[in-house]
Amino acid sequence: MKNINRMMVKATIKNLNFTLLPSLIVATSLLTSCSNQVNETPKNDATIINSKIIKSESYPQKTSTKSTTTQPYYLQNHRWQWQGSWYNNDTKIIPTKPSLYQLSFSENGQLNITADCNSANTTYSTNGINININKNYPITQAFCGEASLDNKYLQDLMRVNSWLEHQGALILELEGHTGHMKFIPLISSEVDK
Repeated sequence: MKNINRMMVKATIKNLNFTLLPSLIVATSLLTSCSNQVNETPKNDATIINSKIIKSESYPQKTSTKSTTTQPYYLQNHRWQWQGSWYNNDTKIIPTKPSLYQLSFSENGQLNITADCNSANTTYSTNGINININKNYPITQAFCGEASLDNKYLQDLMRVNSWLEHQGALILELEGHTGHMKFIPLISSEVDK
């Protein structure tokens, strides 16, 4: 009797293995597929220009956060023009006329800001890669037109807390690792544009 019971148990287990094995394979496949979808970050390469979001495939993605220099003279060595702001929500702002948005850092801690048709002077200080821009400064209040990015540019500048040099560009990181602003040296022929 014991042998018959053992044979029946073995037969039942064998049948269960053949029945459950395909189900386990399907379940494992589904879990792997779902896991891959959860880990994928959706890419929305959008640009905000004049308060509208448009697709842009031609501008580089977020830059490296490694600095090749932390000397303040790098800041002071150029007049900088804004190339855009990239945010961690996969949006970015690209000015159509970068030379209208400039920064100039002086050795004595003065910062000159050009924001389209407006301008301001304030102070800044650095400590290694950390930068502190004084947020209490007067700025001209001219209306630069509906297409101007002056307000967004100034808002981003007030959120800057660190800087680095990357492949000849100046990268100003926004607080909370929410994004960064990119600047390149202004070429003298572009000053009057």
